[in-house]
Amino acid sequence: GVSASGSGAITLSGTSSTASGLVINISRAITADTGKISLTGTALGNDGTGINIAYNGSVRSNNDIEMSGYTAANYRPNSGPYAAITNVGTVRGKNVSLTALASSTLSTADVLGYYGAGSIPTSGLYATETLTVDAESKGAGVGLYMFSGVLQSGTGMQIKGTSNTTSSGIGLGGGAKIINTGTSSSSDVVLIGSTNGTMRDGVALYESSIENTSADGGIQITATKGGIFANYGLANSIKNAGSKAIVLSAGPTLATEDGAIDGRNLTITQTGSGGVELTTSGTGNVTVPAIVNTGSGKVLLAAGQQLAACNASGGQLVFPSVNLSNS
Repeated sequence: GVSASGSGAITLSGTSSTASGLVINISRAITADTGKISLTGTALGNDGTGINIAYNGSVRSNNDIEMSGYTAANYRPNSGPYAAITNVGTVRGKNVSLTALASSTLSTADVLGYYGAGSIPTSGLYATETLTVDAESKGAGVGLYMFSGVLQSGTGMQIKGTSNTTSSGIGLGGGAKIINTGTSSSSDVVLIGSTNGTMRDGVALYESSIENTSADGGIQITATKGGIFANYGLANSIKNAGSKAIVLSAGPTLATEDGAIDGRNLTITQTGSGGVELTTSGTGNVTVPAIVNTGSGKVLLAAGQQLAACNASGGQLVFPSVNLSNS
């Protein structure tokens, strides 16, 4: 492993044309006391991951951690996906920021921006203050995909995932957990997904939980292109305890957008005062999830919000066999 005592900083950079750029192997650690950690991994060949943090590998500091991963890989091997950053270990810091880019534009390049996996509650990205992630696949891969693992912040997070051709901007499965545990003001959980893909999943919830326990926080999930889908057969949950709303928005600005919301396997629980809002802007339907609102805020459901009144081409509200409870 690599360690720095006191305020000593750690900066590591690796580049390879034939393999992964920077690898933190099983049971290896990069540790700083109060110094900043900066990691950069670049895989320039067709094979390899930019930064690869293996199971039980760890990156820890009481200060900030910055990670930047890049891969030019252009296919998915049988052994598992390549990604700009793969994290099956643990990253723990004060403010944690990550950028991940899978650059191949081939329609067959099923390469991920960020891939998170491993065991809960140990594997994932953990920030005592802010967590910022910007992950993109310019090919056929998911921008940010988690199969299990955790994204956790103390004073709020912004997670952005972008896919260019066939996949989702953000995909959360395998019991993936996203949580803000802080108590400071404006401790929001923000997810932004976008896709040009035929699947149309800006944000895909396969099996996941998203929660904000902050008294002054909210949850905003936005598909800037594509929709928000939780209709894949396994349960998902969104919970908020704060004074701000739980907001799900697809195609948030244009009447021409076809982004939809499908919450057939989603339960939304709001115990704070912010209420719940589910909106599409254009022709996308809102298939309403189970909503439990025990706070004082209102529940707003709107499909085709940017269309003129009496425009029959707009999206529809669809109520499957779910219960809406608003007390």
